Amino acid sequence: MAMMELTNTEDDKGEIQPPKPKKRRVVLFMGYLGSGYQGMQRNRDAKTIEGELMRALVNTACVPDHLQDDYAKLKWSRSARTDKGVSAAGQVVSADLKCEVDGQLSQSLLDQINESLPEDITVYGWMRATGSFSAKADCVRRRYEYLLPTSGLGQEDVDNEKVVSARIARFNVILARYTGSHLFHNFTDKMKGDDPTAQRYILECTCSEPFTIQNSSFLKVSLVGQSFVLHQIRKMVGLALQVFWSGLPPETLDLFMSAEKKLQTPTAPALGLLLSECFFIFYNRRYQKELRKPIALDHFRETAEDFKRSHIYSFIASEEARTRSMKKWISLLPESIPLDSCTIIGDVEMLSNAKREAEERRKRRLESLYPVFEDLDSVFQIQDVAELQQRKNTVLQMKQTFDREFGYSPSSIVRVPGSAILIGDWLELLELPCIGFALPDGVLTAVAKSSDSENVRVNHSNEDLADAVLRPNGCRMASTEDSTKVEWSRMFSLGWQCGVSGKGMRPKMLPAARVMIGGELGPSDNELGVDSAYLLAALLTFMDLHSWKMPRLEMAKMGFGWEKQGRGSATGLMKYLCSLEGKHNQLLLISITPKLCTSNVKLPSMISLVMIRLGNRSHAEVERRKKTRDMIKAEISVASRIISVRSGRGEGPQKSLAQVIQDKPSEVLEACGIGPDEVVSLELVMVELGIELEVLERQEPGIKHLQEIRLGLVTRCAAMEAQCVGRVYSILERSEDLSRLEFMEIGKLLNDSETIRRKLESTSDEQATQVVEKCIEKGALSARLSSVFVDVNTSYVLCTVNSESVGAFCQSLGDESESILDGLSIAPVVPGMGASVWEFMKKPVPKHKRKKQ
Repeated sequence: MAMMELTNTEDDKGEIQPPKPKKRRVVLFMGYLGSGYQGMQRNRDAKTIEGELMRALVNTACVPDHLQDDYAKLKWSRSARTDKGVSAAGQVVSADLKCEVDGQLSQSLLDQINESLPEDITVYGWMRATGSFSAKADCVRRRYEYLLPTSGLGQEDVDNEKVVSARIARFNVILARYTGSHLFHNFTDKMKGDDPTAQRYILECTCSEPFTIQNSSFLKVSLVGQSFVLHQIRKMVGLALQVFWSGLPPETLDLFMSAEKKLQTPTAPALGLLLSECFFIFYNRRYQKELRKPIALDHFRETAEDFKRSHIYSFIASEEARTRSMKKWISLLPESIPLDSCTIIGDVEMLSNAKREAEERRKRRLESLYPVFEDLDSVFQIQDVAELQQRKNTVLQMKQTFDREFGYSPSSIVRVPGSAILIGDWLELLELPCIGFALPDGVLTAVAKSSDSENVRVNHSNEDLADAVLRPNGCRMASTEDSTKVEWSRMFSLGWQCGVSGKGMRPKMLPAARVMIGGELGPSDNELGVDSAYLLAALLTFMDLHSWKMPRLEMAKMGFGWEKQGRGSATGLMKYLCSLEGKHNQLLLISITPKLCTSNVKLPSMISLVMIRLGNRSHAEVERRKKTRDMIKAEISVASRIISVRSGRGEGPQKSLAQVIQDKPSEVLEACGIGPDEVVSLELVMVELGIELEVLERQEPGIKHLQEIRLGLVTRCAAMEAQCVGRVYSILERSEDLSRLEFMEIGKLLNDSETIRRKLESTSDEQATQVVEKCIEKGALSARLSSVFVDVNTSYVLCTVNSESVGAFCQSLGDESESILDGLSIAPVVPGMGASVWEFMKKPVPKHKRKKQ
C-alpha cells in the first residue's frame, strides 16, 4: 500500500504522529479509457471505473476503510454514468475526502492517487467546492464526442474536398434535427412517448471537418445536452447514419422523436463514444463569491487534451483499424433494422403536416394574446413623425410622473384606447356584425409592485379627481372625497375584480401595487368607450403585473361580463373588442355568431373620418334615452322570440331573428306571416309566447314602457341594417382604392343606417338631427349619430369625408355661426392601435429605492 508523504508532528507524550488531513467536499476531474471496464458506476461483481477509483482513495487514506462501501456518507456523486466500453476525457466526481493539509489540497496526495490507479485512468486535479455541491445535480450540461471514421460517410476513397464537404454538410443537416427539446423514448429501452423523462434538451449536435489520428481520417460528432438517457447518444448517431445512407429526408428524425410512434433505432458501436466535458454554469454563478475558482475543466484543459489524444483517440483509431467495427456495422444496417422508404416518407409527410398545423395554431394563439412591446414605436405604429413623438411624450411623461411621485419606476405602462362605431352599433343586441375602430386617444396606466401597504393605491394624474384605494380583491375602500371625484374608479375597480376572479387567486396571495392612471381620454369622455377602456386598463394592468396571458377575445368577453354584472349594462361588447383588436388606420368587423371573431380591413385612402362630439345631456334627456334604449331592446328580444315560435310551426327548425337575417330575411319573414307594418299587442305576445307578463318584465324591463310590439318595423330594420353592414365591409374588403361609384355607395349605406336608426327611435333627437343635416349640407359623404344604444349620457356624430377636402370640411363647420355647433368638438380621427403593454423594467424594485407615502 502506498503511504502518504506528510510532515510528521509530535503529540503530548513525545511520540511522532503524521498530520491528519481534514475532510473537505472536493471535485475530481478525471479521464479514463473505457475498454476493459463494465462502465463508470461501481458494481461488486464487475470491474468498473468507480471501483478502481475507490480502491485508490482507500489506499491513500482519503477514504477510511469502513466507508469504502458507504457512498451515501461520502456524499459521492458523478456527473455522468458512462456505459460499458465508453471512455471519458472530462468526467467529474464529488465526495467528502480527507485531502486538505494546512488549508490546501495536497498535491502529493493527488500524485499518490494517480500512482494507485491503472494507467488508463487518471485524475487531472481536484478543487474545493461548497458543502452542498453535487457533481450530478449541479451539472447542467454535458458534452459527448463520437469519433466516426471517414468511411462512415463513404469518404474513404474520395479526395475531392468539395464532395467531402458536401457530404459533411448533408450529415450536419440531419444532425441539426436533434437540437431543441424532443422526446427520445425511441432512443433507449423500455420507455414510452408519454413518459416525462423521455423529454431531453439538446443544445448542439454537429459534425466536424476531417482530422487525422495515427494516419487515419476521422470525423468528430459533438453533442451537448442537459442530460441523456441510456444508449441515447449511440442511437442518435446510429439513426443519423441510417438516414444518411438510406437517402431518406432529414425530417425522418422527427418521426422517431414523435410521441405517437414507438420505433426501433440502430445503436452505433460503443468504440467511438467518449464523455468530453461537464459544465457547472449556474453553480459557479450562484457561488461566485464563495469559490476560489469556478468549477471547470478549463483549469486542467491541457492535461485532459493530452490524455484524450494519447489514450482515448489513439485506442479508438487502432481498434477501428484492426476491427473495422464501423464499416461492418454499416454493412449490416439494412438487414438488422430495415426502413421502408415509402412508409417512412408517408409518415414524415403526415407528421410534417401535423407539426405545421400545430405551429400555425401556436402562432395564432400568440397573435391572439395582448401584445407586449419594448419600444414605443411599436405601441403606436404611427407613420407621422410629429404625431408619433407627441404620443410617445405622453407616455414618457406618465413614466416620469410615476417616478417623481413614488420614488421608483413602474414595471410597465398599459395603454387602452377608446373606441368608436362606424355602423351597426345596435345590431349587437341581435349578436349580428358591426364595424368599429379603436381611437388614437386612450387611457394609460403605469404600475409597479409595492411594499408600502397591503392595498392597491391608484392615483389619477388629473388633479381635479381624487385618488382611490382598492382592497387586494379589487373592491373600493371608502373615501372621504366628493363622490363625483372618485366615480371614475368604479370601472377600474370592476376591472381589477375581474382579474382577481379570472386568475382564481386568493386576496392574501395578491401583492400590493402602485398604479397611476391618465392619458388623453378622461372619465368625462363617456361616448368614446372610456368606461370600458378604464375597465380594460385595470384588467390588463392586473394581468401584466402577474405575468398572465389571455387571448384578446377572451379578455373582451370577461371584461364585458363584469361590466354587465357590476352596472347592469346590456350592450358594450363591441367597445371592448374595438379597444383590444384595433389596428392603425384599419376598421374592424365584429361578428358574434356563430362564434366571436374579428376581421380587420384597411380604411381606404380617399375616405377620412370626422368626429363631432355632442355635449353632455340633461338628466331628463338621459332618462328619456335610457327608456328608449330599453324599449327597443325589449322589442328586438320579443320579435326574435316570436319569429322562433312561428318558424318552428312548419317543417323546418326554429330560427332566431339573427338566423333569419343571416339567411333569407324576406322569405322567412313572409313564411312567418310578418307584414311590414305588423304590430302585436302585449296580450297577443303573451298568448303566442305562452308567458306571463310579470315573467316577461323581469326578463326585459323595457316591456313595462310598451303597449305593443312593432314586429314588422323591428324585424325589417334589423335586416336592412345588417345588409348595410355586410355591403360596406364587402366593398372595403375588395379593394383599398375605391372607385367613385363604390365611394358614393358607402356614403349611401351609412346614411341609410342613420335613417333606420330614426325609424327605430320613438322620439327624435333634435340636436343630433340638426348636426347630421348640417354635416351633409357642408359636403360630408355621410353623417350618422353613433353609440346611442351604447352610451346614453353623450354620443357623437361620425362623418365620412373625401380625404382631399377634410380640412376644408372641418373649417367650414368651425366657422359655422349657428348655435347648433357652438362648443362642439370637431376633429378628424384616424383609427388607432388596440391595447398594448410597454415593458421596460423586469427586475423588482429595490427596497432602498421605494419611497413610502
